[in-house]
Amino acid sequence: MFSDRIVKAMDTVRPEDRNAVLYTSAMALHLDLEHLILLHDHLEDDRRGYMDATERAEDPLLKDLLATIGARRVMLITEVNTLLQKAISHNGTQVHRATTYEPHPAWEDLRDPVSKPDGLTVLDTCERQEGFLLTRMDALDRFAASAETHQLIHRQRTEVQENLENITFLRRHIL
Repeated sequence: MFSDRIVKAMDTVRPEDRNAVLYTSAMALHLDLEHLILLHDHLEDDRRGYMDATERAEDPLLKDLLATIGARRVMLITEVNTLLQKAISHNGTQVHRATTYEPHPAWEDLRDPVSKPDGLTVLDTCERQEGFLLTRMDALDRFAASAETHQLIHRQRTEVQENLENITFLRRHIL
């Protein structure tokens, strides 16, 4: 694992040189800052989408799955926030955003008060959203500079993949 190599490498660094290595780690985390902000915004949009879909769902199994995924998003957001705070503390108080996150239109379709989507439509949307999130995480993992960001993405990707499998199972076998 990438982080294990860093720990082993740190063991070989002379004590007087460790600050330089830690500074490099802080700089790497700083480089990940913009991507972490976009990931946070994506997770927050998904959390709101899952909560809205939970309120509108009629099937108890669907309602339970949506509520569970929405609650898990809160945990993922908390982990990203922790890493963001660490990155911001290394960067100072100024955060410059080169891009902004646009809420995904699929969630807006589910929030439409005029229509009441059926369970399969909701699950299709959720399945697509989990796929989008996995794609974003894969891109972040490829471009992440810090070991902490890589670790976060690997932990969270596993959970999102599990969500996707649960959504697919419910869509194929129950609804």
